[in-house]
Amino acid sequence: MHAPSRDQAEQVVRDITAQFQVDAAAFACDLTDGAAITALVGAVTTRFGRLDILVNDAAFNKAVPFPDLGDRTPEWWGKIMAVNLTGPMLLTRAVAPVMKAQGAGRIVNIASVAGLGPRGSSIAYAVFKAG
Repeated sequence: MHAPSRDQAEQVVRDITAQFQVDAAAFACDLTDGAAITALVGAVTTRFGRLDILVNDAAFNKAVPFPDLGDRTPEWWGKIMAVNLTGPMLLTRAVAPVMKAQGAGRIVNIASVAGLGPRGSSIAYAVFKAG
């Protein structure tokens, strides 16, 4: 579950723990950083002893009207691609060996209806969500 601050993430953990009587923890990660992803997978498996599910749901978008798309930079395009398309691939690649060694695991990729048609969104976001 995403929370924009550490405090909010910790509140989500407390809520889940109280409501479902499960062991939960919050982890932060820059999913554009391969080393951070490797560290995240290590921290999760150390904390819980295994890793059973990955839900790729992170997203970044900066809506840009179609007429203004030509004003965008390669850096802007790259950040949207890194978070929305490359990040899930890096996470999947990092958890796959753990799940394979366990003999089980699930990976869920959540995209957006923007991938079917970029109404109300930026074309870059739609391109990467389609990916």
